[in-house]
Amino acid sequence: KPISFLIDIFLFFFPVYWLYFFNRKISFKEILNNFGVKKISLKYFFKHTIIIFFLLFFISIFINIIFISFGYSDLDLVTDKLKTLSPLLIIYLLLIRVFLEEWFFRGFLVSKTGILISSLLFALAHFGYGSIVEVCGAFILGLVLAYYFKRINNLWPLYAAHFLYNFVVIMVIFLN
Repeated sequence: KPISFLIDIFLFFFPVYWLYFFNRKISFKEILNNFGVKKISLKYFFKHTIIIFFLLFFISIFINIIFISFGYSDLDLVTDKLKTLSPLLIIYLLLIRVFLEEWFFRGFLVSKTGILISSLLFALAHFGYGSIVEVCGAFILGLVLAYYFKRINNLWPLYAAHFLYNFVVIMVIFLN
């Protein structure tokens, strides 16, 4: 979808432009470093990826249990929408979109707006599914991701955990 691709371009280039506009002497390497795209050891990467993934996974289950206990669940809207996507688009969303979400919402917005606002904007970005549970879940999981980014200041474990989380959810949807 062309509009989706335009959103991805925005998610990448707006933060780069913003940093460059306010500091013209900044190099691309400094921009990457500023957004938490930097070297880390494999041990550190795997440790934090696993921790973040399980946090996302179990918090997501808890959120769903809470909504279901109140007799409300509209995640079928997300499932229905995902099942209409081509496999190629799903791969694109997993590899590229997940990275761009981390780049923009954590790498850029957390330092500019804080944990709460960046998580709220992350949640609103998930409104397209039409699911209240999805938006609430994205907000809470966005809080976790933003807090963790503030703590470790590196996008790689967040990206990997977010990728794994989305991959598991998609596998559950398509294998169900």
